[in-house]
Amino acid sequence: MSYRATVDVPIATVRTISGWLTAYRRTHDTRPHQRAATTWVQAVLVLRWLKDGTDVRALARDSGGSQATAYRYLHEALELCAWTALWCALTGSQPAPRPATTCGTRVLHKAFAATCRS
Repeated sequence: MSYRATVDVPIATVRTISGWLTAYRRTHDTRPHQRAATTWVQAVLVLRWLKDGTDVRALARDSGGSQATAYRYLHEALELCAWTALWCALTGSQPAPRPATTCGTRVLHKAFAATCRS
């Protein structure tokens, strides 16, 4: 897939976000073969929006999906990045290869609540 724009970020950043999205999709997608774009395209989409503030219509056009799909992919990736960053900050660890399970989420909420109380 070719893009009409480039993003000035290290390739490792795109790989990392794409890996998080892949792990998330493996555990949460009920119909994984019905996705409009790959995790790589989704990672590029969110990085273009974060770095350049690219309009969602342009992101949708370049990723080959609808505007609604671009918004959904953008919000999914932003939420995943935020939770992963919060997890790393509160636990002082690297992100798990898979997103937090219910037990891990409980630990995260307790750590966040303790931080807020301090």
